[in-house]
Amino acid sequence: MHAKAQAVNFKTDSRIPLANIKLALNAFLPDDIRVKKVKLVPIDFHARFWTVSKKYRYYIRNTKEPSVFCNGLFWHIAEPLDLKAMRQISKKLIGKHDFALFAKDPGKYKSCLRTIRSVAIISRGKLVHIDIEADGFLRSMARNIVSFLVRVGSGKLKIKEAYLMLKGKSVYVNKPAPACGLYLCKVNYKK
Repeated sequence: MHAKAQAVNFKTDSRIPLANIKLALNAFLPDDIRVKKVKLVPIDFHARFWTVSKKYRYYIRNTKEPSVFCNGLFWHIAEPLDLKAMRQISKKLIGKHDFALFAKDPGKYKSCLRTIRSVAIISRGKLVHIDIEADGFLRSMARNIVSFLVRVGSGKLKIKEAYLMLKGKSVYVNKPAPACGLYLCKVNYKK
């Protein structure tokens, strides 16, 4: 997975100016990790537990031939995708539901209830991206949802069967989409 909006927090009694903390952190981090912004937050702030919602974007390159330039950044899918069918089934994911079907190790959670606020499937030429915003995600939930939508879009899973699976009336074995296409785009916090 890639992250454009990962947040971390730490406590310090340093008098170093914020701009200099950013420069110092970036000087020590590897080239594929960058601090974009440093700011003061309330002392009880927690980057994980103050989250109100997260938005993930999953990129798919939908062409017959893979691209060496996109390797490791997108999921390459050669067969055409029926985006209309994908959008149709994605509407059933919106709202508060038990998402155990899409979790890795659902038994480890007290509850698999989550609220998906939106799902958008957007096509720009050969590139398709799927945006999912929810109040929280179970482990592998976003990638399993993308895989589920792709199975519908490729015709490997009929819409009628997909509805039954979402209602728990048919068995679904999830197989997550590759991690390479998943990006954390936005994290919304309590004000």
